[in-house]
Amino acid sequence: MPLTRYGEGEEIVTSLWKHKEILIVIHSEKIMKKFDKEYSTQYVKEMKYLLHTGIKYDFVKVINEITTYKYEKTPELFKALELFYAKN
Repeated sequence: MPLTRYGEGEEIVTSLWKHKEILIVIHSEKIMKKFDKEYSTQYVKEMKYLLHTGIKYDFVKVINEITTYKYEKTPELFKALELFYAKN
């Protein structure tokens, strides 16, 4: 019965309980790495700066009263963010 499973790249470590002992098993297995295709922020000042520079968010998610603004990842977005964080 797996207790925990974590890893990076090709290597995964699985911890198993066996008679009150922890057995660590290391084996190779391809891991699908998931990543967010959009840039997101919850920082309103950042969102307003991006709007001011002409970069509008693609959509907004509100979960548990927390607003997240999502943007397409573009070179223009990252240049604007670089300038924003250089000033702030």
